[in-house]
Amino acid sequence: AFTRSKAIVLLKMLAIRSGAPVHRDVLMEHIWPEVDPQRGANRLHGVVHDLRSVIEPPRNGRDWTYVRNRGELYYLDCEAGVDIDVARFRTLLALAQRGASDRDDDVCAPLEQAVELYHGDLFADDPFAMWCEPDRLELRQRYIDALRRLGQLHQARGRGDLSLIFWRRALRAAPFREDLLVSLM
Repeated sequence: AFTRSKAIVLLKMLAIRSGAPVHRDVLMEHIWPEVDPQRGANRLHGVVHDLRSVIEPPRNGRDWTYVRNRGELYYLDCEAGVDIDVARFRTLLALAQRGASDRDDDVCAPLEQAVELYHGDLFADDPFAMWCEPDRLELRQRYIDALRRLGQLHQARGRGDLSLIFWRRALRAAPFREDLLVSLM
């Protein structure tokens, strides 16, 4: 439904920030590197319009529902009922980190929910998108860490069968990690 492919890139850029505002200059630099500022601003305006025309409901007032801006800052309004799996993944990991102890179910449940949300590298459909590489690497590492922690937790509880499942998944995600191989053995 998008008339401009860059509208999808813009949506991705706003989604991984989970509501945090992004300055238009940052967006322009990532979407059109080396374009002059005036031309980039015009292009961004067109892409924002295209994105809004596809995902926004009909407006009852002057404010947009999902793709919002405050001056030169653009963001996806997560309070408007937008469900972003990356945001849920990070929230579940933070919840697990606040768990009372390693033997607490308050740790295992959110970790297990988080690892089930992870379906591969961030924006794997666009493997050469360098603008998301830091997030891609961070999310992959956090996924592997969550699997490793689940393996340790289940092992400590005497649930070797469950522990093996998580160790194997971690090793599939990071096949060259010696520490994971040792833990699996």
